Amino acid sequence: MRKGFVRVRGFAVLVAVMFVGSGASAACRFLECAPGEERTPSLPPIPQPAIPTYARPSVRDGVTMPASPTQICTGVGDMSYCVSSVLPPQHGFTYGPEKLLDGRLETAWSPEGSVDGIGEWLLVKFPAPRAVRAINLLNGYHKNQSIFSRNSRVRGFVIRTSSGWSKIGELNDEAGPQRISIDDPSQIVWLQLAIRSVYSGSQYRDVAITELRLE
Repeated sequence: MRKGFVRVRGFAVLVAVMFVGSGASAACRFLECAPGEERTPSLPPIPQPAIPTYARPSVRDGVTMPASPTQICTGVGDMSYCVSSVLPPQHGFTYGPEKLLDGRLETAWSPEGSVDGIGEWLLVKFPAPRAVRAINLLNGYHKNQSIFSRNSRVRGFVIRTSSGWSKIGELNDEAGPQRISIDDPSQIVWLQLAIRSVYSGSQYRDVAITELRLE
């Protein structure tokens, strides 16, 4: 796989030339399954390090911050990235919020809490109020072209912030960086992106986001 860096308005993302696999994989691993393969029987869960969860909503700037009993958060510097749910580990693959920030195309966040991921969300929390101009992301699972097509991608979204501002829109059904402008003039302490609809995968209903950054 040939790799290079693409910069979109200050957002540096590692982007690869995606390829179509030349044959069936030795083991079918959920999002990584090849066409026509059956998913392998579930194995006992792989022990994972404890990750703190934040199930109680809190109020900042007068707006209740979204929370879910199944949410998982990971710290990134002085920020926290939280997601409403996570697909369980499968055969050594994990799909937690830390995958949104690892700079790798072969990993992604994938939720399990609802059919097609509708209503699932990710949220970024800040320790102090700050301005956010845009969200930059890689929509879908960018591991390769075949996996990108076979699994679902986010289509419709709603963005909400701690100030009460919101925005409804759609992402393009394409690989590569996409940018969503944030027109909230306020200094905010959290920002949420929720899934409203998806582009259906050709074989599976798992939805994924590979990388996400703020500017």
